[in-house]
Amino acid sequence: MLTKHLTEGVPYAYDPEHELRIDPGRDASKYELRTGDVLFVSRGVRNLAWSIARLQKPSLVPVSFYVIRPAKQVESEYLAWYLNQRPARAVIDQIRTGAGTPLVQRGALAGLEIPLPSAEKQRSIAELGRLMATELRLRERLVQAAEAAHLLTGKSLIQNMRTKRPQVGGSDD
Repeated sequence: MLTKHLTEGVPYAYDPEHELRIDPGRDASKYELRTGDVLFVSRGVRNLAWSIARLQKPSLVPVSFYVIRPAKQVESEYLAWYLNQRPARAVIDQIRTGAGTPLVQRGALAGLEIPLPSAEKQRSIAELGRLMATELRLRERLVQAAEAAHLLTGKSLIQNMRTKRPQVGGSDD
């Protein structure tokens, strides 16, 4: 799985097209994902998180991710949602270090305080977050479709003006 296979605000679900087979040549179990884990992008300036909804095969993540295994009382989708919210991102921006390729240190991330409502409330918040992300994607698609329709309409109008040139000096009846 690569970053390009992840959609902001949406839990990751396995897709066979995402497979890339490698032999790490050593024990890679600490990089192996499990359903319910949270992926966090540790490098760069866009440090987002995703929960893992479904895996069908053992999967490894590149070193640019941290694998977070939430405690029993923490819903992974809630944790990913919370880490992607502005207040958490502001703290993450503060703890990020480095100039060339900025890095969020694992220890600093572990020190982030996360409010923990009841499991039922966590699930409700995660569901609302998922619905809001879906709405955002649908709005973006609608804007793209409207822009394409406007472009096509403009091209059509211009093409019609070129093929139906008005007669110069004709009457205005």
